[in-house]
Amino acid sequence: MADAISAALLLVETAIICTDQLHSRTSSVRKDLERARNCLARLQQWDNHTNPQAREKQVQDLACNIEDAINEYLLQVSQHSHTNRFSKLAHNVDHFIPDWIASSKLSSSIDELERDLNLVTLLDSVHSNGPQEGRPSSSTGPQGATLTHRFLEDHEIVGYDEEKTRLFQHLGERNPELLTIVIVGPGGSGKTTLVKNVYQSERVSSLFHFQAWIDVPLDLDQLLPKLLRRFKQEVDPHEDISDLQEKLRRILENKKFLVVLDNVWSHEAFESIVNALPKTEGSKLIVITRNIDVAPVSSNYIHDLCAGLSSKKANQLFCKKAFPDVVRNICPTHLEDWAEQIVTRCEGMPWAISQIGTLLARTPRVAVEWKKMHDTLGSDLSIASSISHYRDLPSNHKECFLYFGMFPEDETISRERLIRLWIAEGFVRPDGVKTVEAVAQTILTNLIDRNLVVVSAREIDGRVKNCRVSNLVREFIISKAKHFITVLEAKSVGNIVRDSGEKIRRLSVQCDINLLRNIDLSRMTHTRTLLVFRQTANRSELHMVLKACKLLRVFGLQGVPELVNFPESVISLTLLRYLSVRQTNIESVPRSIEKLGLLETLELKDTLVTNLPKGIGKLHHLRHLLVYCNAVNNNMMFGAAQGVEFSTSKISALSISNSLQKLSLIKVNTNKKFLKALGELKDLRRLGLVDLHREDGRELCCTIQKMDDLSTLDVRATSEDEYLDLDHMQSGSPPLLLQHLYLKGRLKRVPEWIPKLTSLKKIGLKWSKMDADAEPLTALQDLPNLMELDLVDYYTGQVLGFGDETFKKLVALSIDKFDKLNLISIGEKAMPMLKKLTISRCPDLKLLPFSSGDLELLEELLLFDMPNEFIAEFETDSERREDLKHVGVIHYSRHPGSYQSDGFKDLSPSKWR
Repeated sequence: MADAISAALLLVETAIICTDQLHSRTSSVRKDLERARNCLARLQQWDNHTNPQAREKQVQDLACNIEDAINEYLLQVSQHSHTNRFSKLAHNVDHFIPDWIASSKLSSSIDELERDLNLVTLLDSVHSNGPQEGRPSSSTGPQGATLTHRFLEDHEIVGYDEEKTRLFQHLGERNPELLTIVIVGPGGSGKTTLVKNVYQSERVSSLFHFQAWIDVPLDLDQLLPKLLRRFKQEVDPHEDISDLQEKLRRILENKKFLVVLDNVWSHEAFESIVNALPKTEGSKLIVITRNIDVAPVSSNYIHDLCAGLSSKKANQLFCKKAFPDVVRNICPTHLEDWAEQIVTRCEGMPWAISQIGTLLARTPRVAVEWKKMHDTLGSDLSIASSISHYRDLPSNHKECFLYFGMFPEDETISRERLIRLWIAEGFVRPDGVKTVEAVAQTILTNLIDRNLVVVSAREIDGRVKNCRVSNLVREFIISKAKHFITVLEAKSVGNIVRDSGEKIRRLSVQCDINLLRNIDLSRMTHTRTLLVFRQTANRSELHMVLKACKLLRVFGLQGVPELVNFPESVISLTLLRYLSVRQTNIESVPRSIEKLGLLETLELKDTLVTNLPKGIGKLHHLRHLLVYCNAVNNNMMFGAAQGVEFSTSKISALSISNSLQKLSLIKVNTNKKFLKALGELKDLRRLGLVDLHREDGRELCCTIQKMDDLSTLDVRATSEDEYLDLDHMQSGSPPLLLQHLYLKGRLKRVPEWIPKLTSLKKIGLKWSKMDADAEPLTALQDLPNLMELDLVDYYTGQVLGFGDETFKKLVALSIDKFDKLNLISIGEKAMPMLKKLTISRCPDLKLLPFSSGDLELLEELLLFDMPNEFIAEFETDSERREDLKHVGVIHYSRHPGSYQSDGFKDLSPSKWR
């Protein structure tokens, strides 16, 4: 529930900012937005203090309805920006009546939502008015007990029958004073589910006057107030700890009570409660923890679940989940061996057994598929216990985590793309001096540290490049987030169609989009997100869906080659923050794109777009403009990627708001004012330019000197014979925060400002064609943080020398298309950190580039299209081959840049005879 409340609160803040910018009926609208914020604050407080399980969906719906009301208002209010007061005045006059109608509707909606909220809270207070004195009753159910452990239902207590019986016995004892029971076990061991099953039984409820279940908060100062609110007591924020303890003792004095402390993570958490509880005869305290050390020494009983289920009980639970349609849940004979190995991997943990059994119930019952599952369990099971930490995440971290469910199974997601989506969804806000992107990176790091997200690939400097969640975690997300996201897969269409009363908030289409015609489109009128992955998309079907999704904030089409024309329905989606049509055959973008005034990301990668309309300049919230098309299929050719036309007037218009951070790839206009105008985009982090002429170099140097935050610079000449003349930095310094530099075109020498780039981590220099007199490596060898060097047709000499003690941080080196190179010399202690070396298309290179003692940390040697004499050194037992015995992987392919089956050889030392 907190997830939806948090999202709505973020939207309120955005709406207030937008309203303040409009200067039209600001006062009344601001008051309505403040009322909406107050409603959400009440919901949040109610959620934190009571969290009645039966009200979960109602609270979620109320929060989403507030968000819908604000989105409806923003949809009706024009979002245009104006450069002068006369156009602004004319706009205000023209839109006065529509804006007044929109603000009136917002006010009415907030009135109605306030009434709904008052009714729900009133009903809850009536239904749970607390027990009357002297009557046993259960005042509060276990908060969160069904959130993290939803997969463990009552019948899954199969392995803990004895523990359950013992727990009933302990709770029924006539102890003379407070009795403490400790339940200890790792995440996923079923300890919370076991206690919940007993706690909610009528047998236990009849034993006590008061019951309370407390999920221990990280802020221990909130622990006592939380317990008091469970007993329907008002808490004055000015009361100190002794006042709260005294109030609790008065309430519970001479009463039999049962208090459950779930997720106790420190001894202090236990002490802060037990010291406040009266030692009443017959009362019980249950402590649920992962760490036995936090339990008190004086505990009366300890139930240790660390050993998990017995082998027999584990198999029973697994078969119930994996074979629900089989009589008596018996495992087929041909799968018995794999079933046994899989259950063994689960180490007796009920949560893991239940999860994997559920996953296998939808998996073909053939040995090869079960083997695949078994082979992936190493990483999945390490994550299984971590999911129980989900409830400890801050609410916006939860939203970011649950969002992974929007992506297909086994999908690897780019870190940069993921962060752009999070920001567009409104999950992330700036925090003090930290940018919104930096905050998002912190969240991702937190999810990875908790083993909830898996890193698929890292950048050379260790930063996350791509990530994903395991299939096990994805199953958890989809079941947990059914009110947050809707995933349309072939196997889930029937369930979604049958669930006709549910609004669809975020939709991920991972099967034929035409199946959407089976869903009532009225359920999509409040959809915020629509992502379509590699599916056929009928134009009329897409138009019909987009027409229904008027409140869409995020729209992404990926890998839909049938899409040739820009979907005209998109232009009416004026609340869009994120628009991606990557890997489609769209050829142009309409000028009316200017109507998408809130757009932050426009992604046109791998499309056929070659010119951007004038309307782009009016997108003053645009932060990321990513566009290029592949002119040829072979990306090893000079003109593989083609940029787009972008006029000076568009640059000037975008510079007004100065919010643009990424601009790539853009054709350099022959108009000399183009590069000068580019210098006004001073906040750019990434800049990619193509078709640069030699005479453009001076102006480009002046331009990039103004970009203090520039992190990535990609510059490409008009052809492989065109020089890049970049030695024109004035008295000022180059952008010292530059970390990635790519220059494609001829160079007379390395620009003299490059050695000053102390933050530089990666350099790609291609088609430079420098001769020996240019000393091609001298300017690069002392860069203190250079970790990756990619050289293509960089040098025309015969000998390439790496001097003594140079390139001290280099981890990856690629040498490609050095046509005359016949010798690579490596000096003493040169490249001491090198782990990956790639050599390609060097026809005259006959000898291995290093000897014994060189490159001692080298792990990979990759060779492409090299002469036979060179490869022969790896295939014969020679002294020079012995110098490579420490290298783990040595691969060769005849095909540059790929490992096609024909022409591939594994020359690794493990294959030597």
